[in-house]
Amino acid sequence: MHRWLLFACCLLCCGSCTLESDAPQDNRNGGIPTWEVRGATLTACSPRTDWQLYTVVNNDNLTKIARRFNTTVAELTQANCLANPNRLNRGQALYVPPQLTPSP
Repeated sequence: MHRWLLFACCLLCCGSCTLESDAPQDNRNGGIPTWEVRGATLTACSPRTDWQLYTVVNNDNLTKIARRFNTTVAELTQANCLANPNRLNRGQALYVPPQLTPSP
């Protein structure tokens, strides 16, 4: 969703950004819709719904969350389709890798 907002802002602010086609191009990406924008290809992002949800609390950042769930900031950014990984809001839901439960 954040990429769509960024794209919409580009269209509104820049004025020179134009779509070459209104329809998504379904090619080269294994069925993931893409759009051509003046030489750049935008790919629709799909969040990792196979991961568990985590709710952001005060003073959280992606580095702390990544450490807590034994992953990387890059993986969390991609898994949650974050346009700006430096901006998290309290109460925001993020997909994180499932925690392993210790066996007794």
